[in-house]
Amino acid sequence: MKKVKKTIVVLGMLLSTILMLTGCGPGFEARTQEMLEHMNEKYGIELQVDWSSQAVTREYHSWNCSIKGNTDESERGKIVVQRWHDNEEEPFCDNYFSIMVRGIIEERVKAALNDCLEEYKTYVVGDGIVDNKYTSVDQLDECLEEYGNKFTGHTVKVVVPDQGDEAANEALAKKVSECLRNANIGNPYLNIFCVSEDKYEKVDRDNVVDINVGDYVYRHAGRNLEPDKIFN
Repeated sequence: MKKVKKTIVVLGMLLSTILMLTGCGPGFEARTQEMLEHMNEKYGIELQVDWSSQAVTREYHSWNCSIKGNTDESERGKIVVQRWHDNEEEPFCDNYFSIMVRGIIEERVKAALNDCLEEYKTYVVGDGIVDNKYTSVDQLDECLEEYGNKFTGHTVKVVVPDQGDEAANEALAKKVSECLRNANIGNPYLNIFCVSEDKYEKVDRDNVVDINVGDYVYRHAGRNLEPDKIFN
């Protein structure tokens, strides 16, 4: 009987551990509700959880969400919220501020490129975790003033027609990089693709992230405010 009781206790402990590691144990549902309330209070948005997970190290929970009622598959899971267990003062962090200001960043990119290019396509993609105190698009410049080159939440993709040879393509890439260095967009990761005319015509927002080797003649990539590292 004692062996049976001991076995039951051990199995119970193992089950509890597994549940905690998978994020399904006691407390996870309550923390999910806490997260939803936090995001509503912070941004005034109602979210739906598309999927969630808990790190095996049990250091944090993570939720991938979209706006409540969303049925667009392409938008599912794009809003990421994390809750760190060892940070009681500000346990939550998220990428929603980066999502909100992405359109403004793209407008600034286009304004800068209009001054130095006649023909181009550009798209700002991606997002990153930003300080919890920024909750409105009106705070973008305040955020950029504080973080400067450390504001790296986005990727800027610029597609231009092939200039005819590698030297000309590299010269154009340097010109683009210089223009964007003064665009007040932080320090995004920059991709510049020189492509053939036929491929240029086919590039749009939906497929720009799929450009890879074989699609371009010349490519420049790296953090835009680190030109010496990426043009050498």
